[in-house]
Amino acid sequence: MRSEAELQAAVTSLGGRVFLKIGRGGYDGRGQARIGLDMPATEEAIAAAWKSIGERPAVAEQALDLDYEISVMAARNPSGEVRSFPAARNHHENQILAWSVLPAGVPAELESKAQELAAAMIVRLGLEGLLCVELFVLGKVSYWSRTRSPPPQQLPPERARLRNQPV
Repeated sequence: MRSEAELQAAVTSLGGRVFLKIGRGGYDGRGQARIGLDMPATEEAIAAAWKSIGERPAVAEQALDLDYEISVMAARNPSGEVRSFPAARNHHENQILAWSVLPAGVPAELESKAQELAAAMIVRLGLEGLLCVELFVLGKVSYWSRTRSPPPQQLPPERARLRNQPV
């Protein structure tokens, strides 16, 4: 979103519980504001959140009650060979990544599916190098949150972040 009005609409459409993150570098507690989590998502609270991030282009992410989060790395070399790596389970403190552990200790089916998806994403995005995909697990339903790979200026805006895509 690029305006307070767009943010107001996004908060309403996402159910009133949102993490607002600046478009570049807004993760792990940096460039973020919480809306509707600590207090009601009033118009005033939303306006204050917009001001707190410097009124810059941002992304609104629906706050979800997660069971856990895993990250999977995939690599692609210039000849097109792709390899994905075992998942790491991420541990957060106050919505900020504190540490990760390998092995992730997730069901084998989820591990396999996560690696397949990471490999498919790096191919579909046409990337060479490394891609890290975070997978949020909500009971038996999972959602992709975001990708971290080349700096955002190297990816078209529509590919820089993949959000809320059912697995």
